[in-house]
Amino acid sequence: MDLKKEARDHRIRKLREKLALPLIILGLLVGLMAVAVYITSNQRGTNVEARLSVKDLGKLKAEVDEHEKNFTTLVQQKAKISDEDLSELESAVEKQDKYVAATGGTPAETNRLENLRTRLHVYRGERLREETTKLEADANKIIEEITKARLQKKPTDEASANAVKLLRRALDLETEISQKWVLSNLDDPGRRARLDSRMRRLEADPLWQKGRRLEQEAEVAATAGNFAAAEEALKEAIQIEQNYTLRFRDVRATEFDREEKLRRKLDTIRSMLAKTAIDEIVRQAHAEEAARQWQSAAKSWKAAIDAQANLAKAFPQSSYAARTIAEGYTVSLTQVLAMPEVEAFRADMAKLRDLLRDGEVAKASALGSDLSIRADAVSRKFPSALTEQDIDKQQLAFIRQRAASLAAIRDAVVKELITIPARKNIRLLRTEVTQSLYVAVMGVNPSAKREVTCPVESITYEDAEKFCTRVTWLTGLKVRLPDADDYLAAQGDAGRQPPPEEAWTIDTSDGQVRAVGTSKPNPLGFSDLCGNVAEWVRSADNSVNVTLAGGDAQSAPGTTFPFVQVNRREASRLRGLRLAVDP
Repeated sequence: MDLKKEARDHRIRKLREKLALPLIILGLLVGLMAVAVYITSNQRGTNVEARLSVKDLGKLKAEVDEHEKNFTTLVQQKAKISDEDLSELESAVEKQDKYVAATGGTPAETNRLENLRTRLHVYRGERLREETTKLEADANKIIEEITKARLQKKPTDEASANAVKLLRRALDLETEISQKWVLSNLDDPGRRARLDSRMRRLEADPLWQKGRRLEQEAEVAATAGNFAAAEEALKEAIQIEQNYTLRFRDVRATEFDREEKLRRKLDTIRSMLAKTAIDEIVRQAHAEEAARQWQSAAKSWKAAIDAQANLAKAFPQSSYAARTIAEGYTVSLTQVLAMPEVEAFRADMAKLRDLLRDGEVAKASALGSDLSIRADAVSRKFPSALTEQDIDKQQLAFIRQRAASLAAIRDAVVKELITIPARKNIRLLRTEVTQSLYVAVMGVNPSAKREVTCPVESITYEDAEKFCTRVTWLTGLKVRLPDADDYLAAQGDAGRQPPPEEAWTIDTSDGQVRAVGTSKPNPLGFSDLCGNVAEWVRSADNSVNVTLAGGDAQSAPGTTFPFVQVNRREASRLRGLRLAVDP
């Protein structure tokens, strides 16, 4: 059984059923009109039969029958109907139309005309649909090849053009079905929309690809210093983007700010010569700074600021026109203008540190007071010269805060230092840092068990390092955490095991932290190197785990000096510190 033929016949039957009532009504109307025409023709002394005789009408009807019979036979004999075969049906429709017009059209003849016309529309529509299906399939094959070619970075413009031609032809034929063969019931608006979308997307792709290719070419040319070529490539890319957005924004996701980005790139490339000149001025300014030629450097920075303003005015969309660039040049100018006063401030800060190191606390306090006034004046005059992040300014402010206790803090440190003979004049604090010293320096006491003579505890590694830095600021000494070699050297004889009276361990302290210096000193004079609180050891890097030395009040005595690894961010009531001072 020919399923395709059966489906076609079924479609024709369904159309006949739908059109039966409308055609009957139409036949009645046509009959009434024919009567009116007949009456009118008689009144005018004319007659249809005068134009077409009964014999001619009979011949015309016989021809219709013959053409219809021939076509029906062809349908029964052939699996596929050709254009030549369809000419039989077209002739039947044409002659039946003449017959109806000549006779006035009885309902039966009118109905026959509509049936013949419907069959013709169905066959024509189906032939066109077959053709559009094949055209789309051929286009799909080309599109698959295009996808592969793009992955291999091969040209695809010619293939895209061929696929577009196929899809456009398919769309034209589908449009013909919808407009010319309306009785076929094959009109498919969704199919037309899909074909149109795919066709226009293919048309859009070469533009999309070319625009980005030109953008890449511009970047390469600009990198090579060929700014003219880069500018021309970007101009063309902008024109393509405008065309693309106007024609194809509905068929592909559009970067709505792409044109603006391209214009910024174009302005950036146009400004490169000016930027190169500015870079040379900046290089000169840095060289003059390195040579401490402050006046010349200031002139160079002013020239850079003026040139940057001109660049921003001429090329406002350039990435080199960013306001932050000009602000950076202004900061550099301010720093250069301030340098004579800043250098004088730093030189006096060095004197201040020397006075503190030498124990000239009163002179250091007086100089610090004067320096504080001068630093504030410099900051007001040149806001970016001495900021709150400046280390010298931070040290000065801290010294001023502790001015009343500078002498006491220095004495508490210096008087407790013991030189380690085997460590080239490195000195180590005789005891662990007490809570009283920690509070005097830092202003807070983090300890869980608060007794001023006990070692400070519950501090992290960062807390210990910060304390060393602050003691350095207040004393002028080079203070740090001891390293492992300092601890080993401070215990003296490496093979000597400390007796119980020299260490507050679990055996001697009942697990409780004791006041510093209450255990017996070792032969070199150091107390509590073992036990009481474990002490932070200087780390050579920023590793999460660092070393603790000496054990604590809850540790068991060992045969070797104890070191353990712990997390630098963890604080414990059994962890404190000791100070080391370099020469």
